[in-house]
Amino acid sequence: MKAAKIAIAVAFTALLVMPLSGIEFGVWADRDTAEYYIRNAPGDTGSASVVNAILWDYRGFDTMGEEMVLFTAAMGVFLIMRRMHYGYYRKERE
Repeated sequence: MKAAKIAIAVAFTALLVMPLSGIEFGVWADRDTAEYYIRNAPGDTGSASVVNAILWDYRGFDTMGEEMVLFTAAMGVFLIMRRMHYGYYRKERE
């Protein structure tokens, strides 16, 4: 429990110190890429939605990886809850 409190304190301190370190939030580092996507997404992908074009055509493998992480986490939670429901852990304690 003490380690969790220390981790929370470190994370909170980092959030307070980051603005003082010169890191600017909300500033685009590479506006050229964003402008390219906005201008060329409909023609390159044939999609009417720029957001869908970026997620599924330009960043398809990245999106697929994120979906796999979400699926794995959901399956892990499902399996843990299933074992708890059927009493798997109660049998081990007896």
